[in-house]
Amino acid sequence: MIETIPLEKLTERTRSVYEAVLVIAKRARQINDQRRARMEMEINPNDQSDELFEEAIAEVKERVYETRIKPTRQAIEELLHGELKVIHPGEEETADK
Repeated sequence: MIETIPLEKLTERTRSVYEAVLVIAKRARQINDQRRARMEMEINPNDQSDELFEEAIAEVKERVYETRIKPTRQAIEELLHGELKVIHPGEEETADK
């Protein structure tokens, strides 16, 4: 279901809407890369013929990608729930104090 998110919620954890979009996009890419790496680990192309390999890929994609929450949505939820920490260059030292 599509849900509208007020811009004020995005800017609570970041300096601006543009920064929020960048943070969400970067995190979504990380999530997608992690999922892809897990999928590749489940499939070992050296042990299978090309036809069996394609079937295995289709099966894993169906199980992994279509049943999970989309990476962008997961990144938005992580930002809204405070699970993402935004660190600005030069502010790393002051964040710990």
